Amino acid sequence: MTDLTKTDNFLTCDEVRNANSYHLSLNLELLRGCQFSCKGCHVDTYGAKPLTDEWMTQLETWLDSMELEGQYLPTVVFVGPTDFLVADNTIEVLTQPRMIAFLNRFKRLSLQSTLIDLKGFEDIADVLKKNYQQMELEVNILMEPEHVETEKYLQTIHKHRDQLYTYLDWPKLIKSFCIMNVYDYENVKKENIAELLVNYREMHKRVSDLFDTTIDFNFSLSRKHDKLKPGEAQEAIIRVTKMFDTSVDRTNNQFIRFSFGKLTDCLIEKHYNFLNGQWFVSPLLYDRYAAFVEPLRIPMVNYTYQETECFEEALQLNQYENAGNKTECASCRYLGSCIDRNILKVMDIYDIKDCIIARDALDVINERPT
Repeated sequence: MTDLTKTDNFLTCDEVRNANSYHLSLNLELLRGCQFSCKGCHVDTYGAKPLTDEWMTQLETWLDSMELEGQYLPTVVFVGPTDFLVADNTIEVLTQPRMIAFLNRFKRLSLQSTLIDLKGFEDIADVLKKNYQQMELEVNILMEPEHVETEKYLQTIHKHRDQLYTYLDWPKLIKSFCIMNVYDYENVKKENIAELLVNYREMHKRVSDLFDTTIDFNFSLSRKHDKLKPGEAQEAIIRVTKMFDTSVDRTNNQFIRFSFGKLTDCLIEKHYNFLNGQWFVSPLLYDRYAAFVEPLRIPMVNYTYQETECFEEALQLNQYENAGNKTECASCRYLGSCIDRNILKVMDIYDIKDCIIARDALDVINERPT
């Protein structure tokens, strides 16, 4: 079982703790196709268009600029958004020569899978071993919360994880992370499970031996922005907020994987989403938030870090200007931290006025009195 005192908490890599440059992470929406229908998942499984030479050149130009004079250190690159073991084009994407060179400029390659189906995994594993062994490898395991008490389900994931890792025989660091989609856990029909699903601490206990950290929560609903019902986003966020407020205390405040936790994290880590030739800022709301909407889109002309930074500075200023439109933000001790994480922009996108962060948990994590 995972020892929480040894957990690599909310930081992506150990080096982030001693950063003197921005640590850059990039989510590439490239994979297409998925055979599963996981509850709470709203990924457009065929939304990613084939990567063009023009987009590849733009990615390379942008990364060249971001690395200029060591201002940004390429740290984690995510290749998604679907299960890499069952997507239609995983091998096609991971064997493109320019993509191989691009991904290898990062320290860690991050993929995600349900680990339910390993059919043909050897071919993909061979591609990884041939082209990416000098990188750290991260496998984000997407689990269905309703099955955290299903022994057969957990055993299957455990078996497949060990089988995959044994075959890979990865020479560098390899880590596994647990991700659960957010939806209304309280209305789960499965007998005696609803109460467990709103108890973060108990959910973690059920799956802790599978992972190197505690659970991350994926707000996949952000991907169906135009189809959200009024209040749907706020309700989902508040459900997770309540979980953290009731589950984080001084016995786990230094070790829980609570990405919104330490107030300095967002000052040293920068994360962006790339989809079909466009870049988007990724707010940090417990986990990175993937919303492909105009208010978060970075307008690119020359594909430089200056364009990225100018957009983010304007985004910060806009949030400060709009803080007074919220019920508590303007006078809150966490205002600066929320703006650095673009939380107020998320609130603007969904017309939310009331606080959506776990302030009780933040007080504990940052050793403030509640």
